[in-house]
Amino acid sequence: MENLVIERKSFWRGRRVFVTGHSGFTGSWLTLKLVELGAKVQGYSIGLPTEPSLFNRAEIGKICDSIWGDVLDREKLLDCVRRFQPDVVIHLAAQPLVRVAYLEPVSTILTNAIGTLNLLEAARKLDGLECALNVTTDKVYRNLESGQPFLESDMLGGHEPYSASKACSEIISDAYRECYLKGIVISARAGNIIGGGDWSLDRLVPDSVRAALANEPIRIRSPLSVRPWQHVADVVTGYLDYVRYKVSGFTAETCLNFGPDLDGCWTVEKVVSEFCNEWGEGASYVVASDANQTSSESKLLYLDASRAKRQLSWRPRLSPQQALKACVGWYKAEASGASPAELVQLMKATFELTENGTKSV
Repeated sequence: MENLVIERKSFWRGRRVFVTGHSGFTGSWLTLKLVELGAKVQGYSIGLPTEPSLFNRAEIGKICDSIWGDVLDREKLLDCVRRFQPDVVIHLAAQPLVRVAYLEPVSTILTNAIGTLNLLEAARKLDGLECALNVTTDKVYRNLESGQPFLESDMLGGHEPYSASKACSEIISDAYRECYLKGIVISARAGNIIGGGDWSLDRLVPDSVRAALANEPIRIRSPLSVRPWQHVADVVTGYLDYVRYKVSGFTAETCLNFGPDLDGCWTVEKVVSEFCNEWGEGASYVVASDANQTSSESKLLYLDASRAKRQLSWRPRLSPQQALKACVGWYKAEASGASPAELVQLMKATFELTENGTKSV
C-alpha cells in the first residue's frame, strides 16, 4: 500500500489538471485529493451548486485556482484551457439532478451535451494533452429493467432528459476520441455516489440529513428502487487511478464502469433505514402515499464493474454501511460547528480507507 501511495504522488506531482465542475460535491472531493497528491489544479465552474456548499465549508477554493464561467461559454472556456495548458482535463461540470432535468430539459441537455462538446473542442487544440476524462453516469445505458448489470459495451440511451443528455455526452466523447483525440479521451460511468458535503436537493442522503436535523421524518418516494451505492472517496480514487493507468499505457479501454458488487446495490428504503440507524435520535422515515406512481425513473440499476476491477484492481473499499457511517460522521461534525480544517481532515481520513483500492503500475 505504501508503495502505491508513493507511485500516485509521483505521477500527480506537478501535473497541471483542469477540472470543470470543481466547486460541486464530487469536484470538491476530487480537487482536495489532487492537491494532496501534488497536482496543480485550475477549476472552472459556473458557481456554487448549493448553499451550504462543501466548496465553501471545507475552503476548497483556498487550495486551487478558480475560474467562474459557464461551459456553454465556448470562447471563455477555450481561452481558459489555452492559457492554462493542462496535462490532464477532468470534466465534471453538469446539471446532475434527474428531477431538475424533468423541469428544465433544454438547459440540462445543453449543459450536459454541448458543455462536453465545448470542452473537448478546447482540448483538441492543445499540444501535449495526456488525458481527458469525461465523467458521466450509470444512467447512460438504455434501461429495459431486466435487472442485469450493465456492461460498458451495452447500448446507450435515455428514457428521460437527464439520462438522454448524458448518453449524448458519451456519444460526443466517442466522436472526438475517434476523430481528434485518439488515445486521450476516456469516460467513467459511476453508480450513485454518497459522501459528506453533498447538499443537493432531491438526493437521498442530503434529503435524509435535512430531515434528521429538523427532527422530521424522511419522506421516501421510491422505496423499492435499487441503485449501486458507493462513497465518493472510493469513486474519486478510481477516477484518478484510471487516468494514471491510461497515461502510463497500462489500459487501452476507453470507458469504465465504477460500481459495487450486487451486495452493494440496495433499495432506497434499505439505505434510509440504515441511515436512521447510524444517525440515531431524530431520524425516522415514512413511505410517501404516492410512492412509485409519479416518476418514470428506472427502478432497477446495476453496473458490472468487472473491467475496472480486473484492470485497475479497483473496488469500493467502503461497504454501503461504512459509507453511510462516514456520511453521518461528516454531517454531524458540520452541524456541531467543526472548522474547515476538521472537515478536511475527515475527508482525508476517508480517503485513507480507499488508498489500497487499485494496484501499482
